[in-house]
Amino acid sequence: MPNRLKIVYFNYLYDLYEGSLGSTIKAQKLMAELKRQGHNVRVYWLNAKQEGNGSEIKKQRLRTLLKKKLSRYVHEANQILSNLRYYFREKEILKKESPDLLIVRLQAYFFSAVILAKQKRIPVLLEADCPAAYENRKFFLQYLKLPLINEWIERINFRLADAIFTVSEELKRYITDRGIASERVKVIPNGAECGGVRKEKLEQIRERYALNNKTILGFVGSFHHWHGVCNLTALIEKTVSYDPNVTFLLVGHGGPMASELREFVRTKKMDKNVILTGFVPHSEIPNYIASMDIVLAPYPKLDFFYYSPVKIYEYMAYGKPVISSRIGQIQEIIQHMKTGLLCEPDDLDDFFVNIRLLLEKPELRLQIGECARRMVQSQHTWRHRGKALSDLCKALVHNFEELNDGKNTNNRRSFYF
Repeated sequence: MPNRLKIVYFNYLYDLYEGSLGSTIKAQKLMAELKRQGHNVRVYWLNAKQEGNGSEIKKQRLRTLLKKKLSRYVHEANQILSNLRYYFREKEILKKESPDLLIVRLQAYFFSAVILAKQKRIPVLLEADCPAAYENRKFFLQYLKLPLINEWIERINFRLADAIFTVSEELKRYITDRGIASERVKVIPNGAECGGVRKEKLEQIRERYALNNKTILGFVGSFHHWHGVCNLTALIEKTVSYDPNVTFLLVGHGGPMASELREFVRTKKMDKNVILTGFVPHSEIPNYIASMDIVLAPYPKLDFFYYSPVKIYEYMAYGKPVISSRIGQIQEIIQHMKTGLLCEPDDLDDFFVNIRLLLEKPELRLQIGECARRMVQSQHTWRHRGKALSDLCKALVHNFEELNDGKNTNNRRSFYF
């Protein structure tokens, strides 16, 4: 089995450090860990938003204006046709790099890379950390779409990939339900790093927001519907009524619920108890989490909770007691009353009882937080995830070479892990 591979990674995310920050960080961490494992990794962000100046900004404004007028009707056609542009760019990259393995992030509408890999006989590993067709149908209602075109393109990616890795068992079921053999799909969840907190930064945060002598309840993330913002506002109101000395430190920006959250703080006159930090660079997040006493993840009840929440791993990595919904992968990570507290989704009374418990028992907070930190450190760091991905890459290349030796040249789809 090869120990050191030449790997090319293609990623099509657009807003890397805004709405797609979590996926961007995941990709950066995993590719860095593959390098640490000794592989030669070349990363290509093929669709990343470019910051312009002068005339470029004017052109961007014009494009934005045209998009508002036309995107509903031409978005899908434009995305599909962009595969031609990507095909020739990717072809040049693969010719130049001559990799042992191509890793491609699944993105709605894009399929050029898996076609190229088939043509060039390069094994391809598909990173499927979201159900692309499902998300496109559910969350991008502003665009007109042809029936089943997203599902067809997604199926092309699934079937042409030599192996697939995804972040949760729920998402693996989504893939296997579409006719992909279970043995071809590997679950590699998200993770976290332990450490990185700077004492002077922590003190600056506490002073900036007047957090000293307060009990801090925290939340990190964008304010989307699936993050449970409505649950969060209800819990803020209940908790402040119970203990006016608590402060909620809400770290993040963006998301469709951000304006409603600001309006809640204003109308309920919660500005003394709720701090909205706005955008915080990811490198600073550990210091903000370290300033919290209790952390919240009040996800609503969702029929399809396919996420692997980075925030849960990060909360635990920095020794914080998490109060979270009992849902999806979270209930696989957290052991109730040992490494965190689990509540029924949308059961605000259940959440509030657990908040009160931790407010009244600071020693329990420390105990649970420390157990959580040790658990993440021993099982769920990005280094653990990188090692699992490295093993998968080596096995894939080894099996691909064996199957493509001689008469097995046309039998790419037949090997499993």
